[in-house]
Amino acid sequence: MVVLPQLGRVALPGLGNIWTILLKDTSLVSTLAVTDLLRAPSEASKATARPLLFYGAAAGGYLVISIASQVVQTVLERRANQGYA
Repeated sequence: MVVLPQLGRVALPGLGNIWTILLKDTSLVSTLAVTDLLRAPSEASKATARPLLFYGAAAGGYLVISIASQVVQTVLERRANQGYA
């Protein structure tokens, strides 16, 4: 009989990899996220003539989302593997 904690421990690394690929590579996410992430910096850079500042902030936001996802994935994997060698 398969119990959810046993299944989660085995499936978690693969699910984390799929999430990372979804976040970084897929056309759907990049179409939606890039439009949302770059709309405000584009409007702000038109008004202030400082595009590097605003696009840098957008890139930093994307970087924070990516790093936070990796940290959460690592914590979940460590917690799921407690007690296993």
